[in-house]
Amino acid sequence: MTSYQLIRSSRKTLAIEITKTGEVIVRAPRRMPLSVIEDFLQKKQGWVEEKSRLARLRWGAGEAFFLLKQESLPLLGREYPVRFEQRMKASFEQGVFYLPDSGEEAAKKALADCYRSLAKAYLPDRAFSLARQVDIPPAQVTVGGAKSRWGSCAEGKRIRLSWRLLLAPEEAVCYVIIHELCHCREMNHSKRFWSLVEEFCPGYQTAKELLLKTQRHPLFELLP
Repeated sequence: MTSYQLIRSSRKTLAIEITKTGEVIVRAPRRMPLSVIEDFLQKKQGWVEEKSRLARLRWGAGEAFFLLKQESLPLLGREYPVRFEQRMKASFEQGVFYLPDSGEEAAKKALADCYRSLAKAYLPDRAFSLARQVDIPPAQVTVGGAKSRWGSCAEGKRIRLSWRLLLAPEEAVCYVIIHELCHCREMNHSKRFWSLVEEFCPGYQTAKELLLKTQRHPLFELLP
């Protein structure tokens, strides 16, 4: 069985957490028998091993990735050249990323701020444009920085999208937006929901694969 760290608390359910370095943490109620916990983990072993393997691969790639040595950076499925200069902030101008050369961590923070700014200018407009095409108007579209999900739709048709979508190809971005717009009608993942997604985004499975590939890019985990 996969090795794991067990953390007991006042929670009522079992949960498995895979850390960014691939370690497995099992969170369980204080009085739950160990046999129940290990039976649960055994049933999930295939999923746990795969998620742990991918996390270790991403972590290893991230450890070997140095932003200051990059010649290009991704934006909506294309690679654009990067220049390092004596400046405080990052920017994207005329197809070029400009980053401060004052150190690796400063460059990462500046790049994250740059992507976030670009996302706030692009994602809401793109979402409302697609909303008009499918005739599902959201009440609000905001931008956050989540790593655990690309987007979400709260009650009241309020959509939130991760700026990390800018690391993905545009077709994948459109799928995520369509996905969340469909939640404005169906707040579930029922057959009716997926039929709606398929109607507005045929072949969306390809976009999902692109998102998985994007998550393996070192920048996805490294940028704050």
